[in-house]
Order: sequence, then C-alpha cells, then structure tokens
Amino acid sequence: MPELLIIKAGNQYFRFKDQQYHTCELNKASVFPLDNIDTVRELLNRLLEDGIAKPRITKLTITEEPYTEE
Repeated sequence: MPELLIIKAGNQYFRFKDQQYHTCELNKASVFPLDNIDTVRELLNRLLEDGIAKPRITKLTITEEPYTEE
C-alpha cells in the first residue's frame, strides 16, 4: 500500500508552492513520500512559527480496489 505524508490543522489541509502555503481540501493538498520526512518537518515548523494552531503530520495510506456501480 502506498503511504504519503500530508500536513493538516483541524480539518484543513495545506498546499505548499513557491515558498507559500494555503489551506485547501484533501484533493489539493501537498503530499510527500515517507522518505521526505525532513522536508515535511521543516514545513510543519514554518507553520508553527507563523502561528498556525496545532498543525500535525498525517500519514495517508492508499488502497486500490475495482470500482463497481451498484
């Protein structure tokens, strides 16, 4: 199963681009492979420094299954 890291605060996710960030829905959030944990920690620290309340690193686990219409 593929696993990815994201950063969220409450029920808001974060998208990081061009040295900026903003909150978004899950389908627009920045995702990172597990081996990029150092980068993710740096981004988390940046949010903390900017006063974002309780950001946290979350692991997404992706599963695939056939789609069927019922």
